[in-house]
Amino acid sequence: MKKLFFACLSLCLLYSCSEADLTETQDQTLNVKSTPRNDNYLLKKKFAIALHKAMKEYQDVRDFLKTEALKKFDGDYDILYGYISDELINGTSFRDILSSYFDSLAELEEIENTIPALTIFIPELPENSFSATNWNTSNDVPMVAIRLLDNDKTPVITSDAGNYLLDGNAIPAFPVVVIKECERVIVSSFPFYGEKTSKEYIGPRNFRFRFSDPIFDFIGPRGPVPPEADPDPLVAAWELNGKGENLGWHRDYIYYTINPGTPNGYFINNFQEHLRSFRLEGDAQQALEAVSSPSTVNSNLSDPSLTPVTVSGNVNYNSFWTDGSFEFNVFTDYNVNTSVLKKGFYASPYDLFDIVFQQSIPILPVYHVVSLTKKTCHINLPIINWKLHEYSNTFKFKFEEQDLDVEVTTQESRQSKYNTNFSYEGEILKIGYKLGNSTETILTTSTTGKWHEQSDDLGEVLIDFGDNVIIGEEVVQHPFVINHSTTNYAIRQYTTGYCSFSLVPVKVQ
Repeated sequence: MKKLFFACLSLCLLYSCSEADLTETQDQTLNVKSTPRNDNYLLKKKFAIALHKAMKEYQDVRDFLKTEALKKFDGDYDILYGYISDELINGTSFRDILSSYFDSLAELEEIENTIPALTIFIPELPENSFSATNWNTSNDVPMVAIRLLDNDKTPVITSDAGNYLLDGNAIPAFPVVVIKECERVIVSSFPFYGEKTSKEYIGPRNFRFRFSDPIFDFIGPRGPVPPEADPDPLVAAWELNGKGENLGWHRDYIYYTINPGTPNGYFINNFQEHLRSFRLEGDAQQALEAVSSPSTVNSNLSDPSLTPVTVSGNVNYNSFWTDGSFEFNVFTDYNVNTSVLKKGFYASPYDLFDIVFQQSIPILPVYHVVSLTKKTCHINLPIINWKLHEYSNTFKFKFEEQDLDVEVTTQESRQSKYNTNFSYEGEILKIGYKLGNSTETILTTSTTGKWHEQSDDLGEVLIDFGDNVIIGEEVVQHPFVINHSTTNYAIRQYTTGYCSFSLVPVKVQ
């Protein structure tokens, strides 16, 4: 029995990693965007107080918020205020209910205009203590937390029982909802909004937004689910090229049916490169900080109404509960004179770490993390089919964890190598495996890239078309079954220094 083993090679007996695996030296200093921004704390606090009053007075409001969160319009338990503000609750719009707790409608309008991506998020708290799924709306009136991008602490607001400031390592052990700005949408006031081609959604008062990536769109019809990897073509490529002898390129066989016994082959448009696994690298706490640290830390939030809630430890865990899943972007530079290709995926803290919590009661009941262990997140993200006759034979992959979808544009120059052993008469024919009898053409190009402010840079790495996809195998005998064994195949992993991943061609048609 053949079984393709997609797992992090650090956990595999066949794992090997050397500097030769990388074709570009990585800067080991994490580049965190540090552009100061206005978090509009006072406006969010006004909204939080009004929201708490509405939830306290009306169970129907709590029921409404639970129902909206469970829709997971963007794949998380987010409620985009501008999109649902006119939804009716017993004949009165949600917006009108909230406005009754402001001194004037103008106050609410200022919040709507200043924070257009305002979002109410229902977190999943440790040990199943509170979530959108198990929210008992008959009894539980949550407090309201405010997620800040420029601070490592979290304000928790009520309209009557006091306000608190939770340390970054304190996680509520009580019902709470979160006010934040949604990272998965872009609204019409954001730069580059007009350049987006994804579907536009329109809400009340001409509120317009698009999803930052189609993977987050759970309103419209979902696209086809990416297929699971078929191990047979990869295993055939591994075996035909002499396994560890490296007689030829695996992707030559996948895309052009070329192997040492068949040196020429026509292009087959049946495969697409997929990101199959993702893992943060380094010490577990450092890995967490790499994707969750505030952009510009200002621990001394000036609000005398907040009572500090402190627990021991100095690691910031607030992203575990104030932000939901982490949003990651993958940027692929694959061709000259072509914009960098952007794809996105998301992973919850529990996808990336095994976490053990402990509860304490300094002032409010809170959890803190006592054990954090990294693990591999298995994903299935389609990237692009590797048309060697059109694209460079080296792709550059860059990763970031996105905190807010506000783009900045950069120009970058790099050299790209291209194979020239192709015939274009009729069908596209690759002549000879590897480079054939030709040489590589080297072109220098200036590429436009769009990255994101307030996001965490997770580094970049180069991947070559000629890299083996499978790098080893292990035959496991089953002692209690006669003549029966399982073969596990180790998939090559790439690392930027801050994250590692696998890239596998998958048959899509």
